[in-house]
Amino acid sequence: MTMLAHLTKRHRRPLAAALALVGALSLAACQEDEPSVNPTPEASRSIPLSSGEPIALKPGETVAVNVGRQNSSIGDNWNDSITPAGVATVKGHVDSDCDEPAPGCGGRLTYFVTGVKPGKAVLTVQYCFRSSGPTCAGGPDNAPHKPPTTIAITVT
Repeated sequence: MTMLAHLTKRHRRPLAAALALVGALSLAACQEDEPSVNPTPEASRSIPLSSGEPIALKPGETVAVNVGRQNSSIGDNWNDSITPAGVATVKGHVDSDCDEPAPGCGGRLTYFVTGVKPGKAVLTVQYCFRSSGPTCAGGPDNAPHKPPTTIAITVT
């Protein structure tokens, strides 16, 4: 006989209600939309970093620059800058392959460039392997790194 068969009718109803409540709460928790930890701006268009395509935008407009796959847990590191400052801003965002950060978990890296005020600037993106800083210092065997990619920005 099962355990449920041993319970009296009086005990079955509260148990069934409790199980139904636990199931409903579990389902509700799974369906709840959690806000993104790093919300991404809405982009008017998207370009691959490798194209080097110049970016023309208006103040407040955002363009996505797709870098591609990256994995910081194996040593991928990216440096970014916009010079001169004040014409545009840049914000990196990783769309992770995993729900939780974990060793070996990578994702897609995108930079969002937003126009601030009219002018010209340059976005510089540098890939560093197992090193950091604007010069990629401290890499394995101090091996040379690829030259940075630059993209011209014009805000009108």
